[in-house]
Order: sequence, then structure tokens, then C-alpha cells
Amino acid sequence: MTDVHVQARRLPGVGWRYTIPADRGRQVVVVVEDRGPRHLALLDPRLDEALTTVRLPPDRASVLAALLTGARFTLDSSDGPAVDDRTPELVDPEGGRAAQEGDELVVAARRGRMTSLRSAV
Repeated sequence: MTDVHVQARRLPGVGWRYTIPADRGRQVVVVVEDRGPRHLALLDPRLDEALTTVRLPPDRASVLAALLTGARFTLDSSDGPAVDDRTPELVDPEGGRAAQEGDELVVAARRGRMTSLRSAV
């Protein structure tokens, strides 16, 4: 994977602003408020305003982050029963494969559960 240059800037009294390059010269901006909410914006440097913005509470931001990393989810489909994605590269529900050197671990958890999760790992 190539290193991605992320610009980070402190927003006094608000939180942090992270800017990530996207396609066609556009940028994805993530604002992480100190008190919890996250904001996503898609910017085109040639325009005065963002193409779109969205505000996410912390729990939905965590789900979006996990989806972007490829984490396993049970999805509720509006036109049928739940779909269970059993991605073997990410999750071994039976615990039959030990972690090996070079493996990557992706964790999605609520902030309050991280201590117990760390002790389990």
C-alpha cells in the first residue's frame, strides 16, 4: 500500500481537521469534534463550497470507518432478510487460525470496550 499524505490541522475550540487526497484533484475532509460528532466533506479546490457535507454521530462514524476498512457486518437489506458477509480474510469466527507475522488486525469497537478488547488480544 502506498503512503497517503494526510494533512492534519487543529481547529481551536472545535477539534481536528484531516484532509485526504481523492480522485480528480478532489479532497475528502474529516472534521473530528472534541465532543464527538464527525463531519465529512467532499471538496473540489476549483469551487468555493464543498460538493457535499454530512454530519455523523460517533457510533455511525465508527460503522462507516469499519465499512471502509473491510470489516465484517451483518447487513439489513430493505428487500430481504439479513445478509451475512463471511469474509475469511478478516474474520475467523471459529478461531481455527492463529494470527501470523504480517497479518493485519482491524478492530471496530465502541470506545468503552477497547480496554477489555485489548486484554483479550
